[in-house]
Amino acid sequence: MPKAPSNVSPLIPTLARRIVEMIRREGYPVGHRLTEQALCEELDVSRSPVRKALQFLQEAGAVTSERNRGFQVARMPAELGELELAPNPASAGSSSTAPASTGPDFTGNARSTSC
Repeated sequence: MPKAPSNVSPLIPTLARRIVEMIRREGYPVGHRLTEQALCEELDVSRSPVRKALQFLQEAGAVTSERNRGFQVARMPAELGELELAPNPASAGSSSTAPASTGPDFTGNARSTSC
């Protein structure tokens, strides 16, 4: 995965990593549509960082984008594990503005973040 430019928030690579983890965990096939709204709700963040994370993944070749169609998975979930992801701030021991949640909430609990 390309390195994030220095002016990009550390949240963007973190979200990109979480999106890849979700694609792999859910076994989304190539061509599966990823909507910003659904990801926003699952990741408990606003649409702007989700959009930037998807663009980050597009540069890495993990997703594709078509005008008025949104983003789609471009690689098989097994291949996504091979992406060179940015270092995980938690494992590197550095502080960041990463979300407190460790992953998407699949329990069906309502989220309070408006997207």
